[in-house]
Amino acid sequence: MGEIRVRSRARLGIVLGAAGWLLAACGPQDAGTAAPEQAAQTPATEEPAPKQFVGITRCAGCHADQAASFERSHHDLAMQVATPETALAPFEGEVFTDGAVETRFSQRDGGLVVFAEAEDGQVRAFEVPYLFGVAPLQQLLLDRGQGRLGALHLAWDARTQKAGGQRWFSLHGDERIPPGDPLHWTGPGGDWNVQCAACHSTGLETGYDPDTRSYDPAWAEPDVGCEACHGPGSRHVAWAEAGGVEAEPAAHLVARPVPRDWSWKGDDPIARRVPQAQAAVGELDVCAPCHARRAAIGRTAPGAPFLDGYEPALLEPGLYHADGQILDEVYVYGSFVQSRMHAAGVVCSDCHDPHRLQIESPDAVCAGCHRAEVFAQTSHHRHPEASEGASCVGCHMPARTYMQIDPRRDHGFRVPRPDLSVRLGVPNACTGCHTGREDAWAAEQAKAWWGEPGDHSTLRPDPVARLAMDGLAPWLRGSAAAALAGRTDPAALAALQSSATRGQALERLGASRAAAFLPAPARWQLAGPLLHDATRAVRLQAARALTGLADQAPSDSDARALSGALDELRAGLLRHLDRPDASTQLGDLDRREGREGAAEAHYRRALAVGPWFVPASINLVDLLRSQERDAEGEAILERALAAVGAARAESVPLHQSLGLLRVRQGRHAEALAPLAEATRLAPDDPRSALLYGLTLEAVGRVEEARPFLERGGSH
Repeated sequence: MGEIRVRSRARLGIVLGAAGWLLAACGPQDAGTAAPEQAAQTPATEEPAPKQFVGITRCAGCHADQAASFERSHHDLAMQVATPETALAPFEGEVFTDGAVETRFSQRDGGLVVFAEAEDGQVRAFEVPYLFGVAPLQQLLLDRGQGRLGALHLAWDARTQKAGGQRWFSLHGDERIPPGDPLHWTGPGGDWNVQCAACHSTGLETGYDPDTRSYDPAWAEPDVGCEACHGPGSRHVAWAEAGGVEAEPAAHLVARPVPRDWSWKGDDPIARRVPQAQAAVGELDVCAPCHARRAAIGRTAPGAPFLDGYEPALLEPGLYHADGQILDEVYVYGSFVQSRMHAAGVVCSDCHDPHRLQIESPDAVCAGCHRAEVFAQTSHHRHPEASEGASCVGCHMPARTYMQIDPRRDHGFRVPRPDLSVRLGVPNACTGCHTGREDAWAAEQAKAWWGEPGDHSTLRPDPVARLAMDGLAPWLRGSAAAALAGRTDPAALAALQSSATRGQALERLGASRAAAFLPAPARWQLAGPLLHDATRAVRLQAARALTGLADQAPSDSDARALSGALDELRAGLLRHLDRPDASTQLGDLDRREGREGAAEAHYRRALAVGPWFVPASINLVDLLRSQERDAEGEAILERALAAVGAARAESVPLHQSLGLLRVRQGRHAEALAPLAEATRLAPDDPRSALLYGLTLEAVGRVEEARPFLERGGSH
């Protein structure tokens, strides 16, 4: 593996290896590459020198207390050079058997080595240049060549033996993931450069070359250092070394401390933040990029508005439960911005020390703003003192376990609602603890203790009704607006127009998503003004909605605004050509603007990077269909099914597309097999049922077709 280019001499010195993390990496906007020692102290009459990374050693010289607190924190240990001393596992020849494959862990020449199954199915020796994380598990990054690192699916359980730890285990549990599967550690699921690096390192540049599909990564520091949150520090250092006589310009650093100024008014049971402190809050923009389920949309510096660099996931099936509780690995942002805490002005550092991170006594933190004489009482929690049920976080922040052993608490701070579990099947803290009891029992018990449960605004069945409510969090309002996609009735259009013109940025984002499904004139009416929005995520979604409609722009000004926003959108996508979704989106843009040759090239590049990426195959096959090239399309679908796995749920759209292709060619009998497989894999999908039923009917199997037609027609 080649040398990683570092831009500062941090305490680890020059580092060998490779770098990259989480969805799409965005390095600081104005970070230079000159050595920090060369940073000039520029006279006031000249343009200031570009900000440089200086490293924690320079920071610690003046900020010793913060550096000491940061030492050995989870940010500090987010990524480490792998040595026998930094590894928590012994690496003394241990063997882990995963099906018929044996993985062996050992040491060689003072370093760590793993004999693991490669992408070709052969067991090979891989060097371990870096370790990833520290608690409750430590992962291994294996050198795959060409600047690529793979996160091995086997990890070391760092918990105590009493807690079940001190062992190797598979992140996939008992499921055997073969080579070629997207979830194999050599596939996209283990691709550290794409999935992991940006949030486990400081000042990352991926150095991706789309022609060779190789990386030449560089970073300021391999872990999450001071400047990952505060931004490059060279100007701040120059100011301090000049004596710090004049007030430091605000642009030197970001993520400055927010005053933790909370106070009680009279006998109020809950403290409130004083208005001037609340107005200073902006640290969520620093934390959210790595603590949110999101996609990178543009290059931003640390502390820049979150929605200028990223587009967050909203309340969507598969990511969140219907009541907003976490389901998939969505991290913290989405649940927190729904909460009453966020609405009251609570910020991350009110509970988490930003340098040490760990919370030793969560209930003590809660008592800092919630009077213990009111809430830490049996009359409130109805459980024995010191029991799990008496814990604030036990009831209001139930945990969900990811990566087999990593419990993460929901940051929605909800009141337990077992009645919603009865109605909707969502989890609740009561039966999460009382595992032998039914939800109905918990609902009756809660009703007896606290009375009839109130309305739950996020569960109004009609998004229009949700948007008409006062006090709904902007993230939820944005989710409700996005849920109106496809609705063209007057009430829905009026609600969307209101969201687009008067809502906060998250609400405007949801409205711009829904705009893509409107007829062209209504689309321009709704999304056209959003092309001028101050928030990048909103502008780019409006541009997506209006792609291909430039000739219908109400004015030349609108057409220019669309062109500018599309240029901005493309620039963001071109930075992530190592992700198949970026090339697929570029293909979609080109196709909608009539550039079919360019669109095909983008789709094919997407499949070269990720043959498992279903939308690239589907969209390319549809493009070929329009050009009467179905024979090529059929071959693409068959290759995609092999890459994805024909028996996996993710393959349903591929089976549907293959069946429809054969139906178009009059090959109804041959279409039955893929359409039948789609209905088997997705028995509740009405589209699969309808397609299969119609095809059965077409070949004369009318009685067999009837239940599928009824299932498909009932939706």
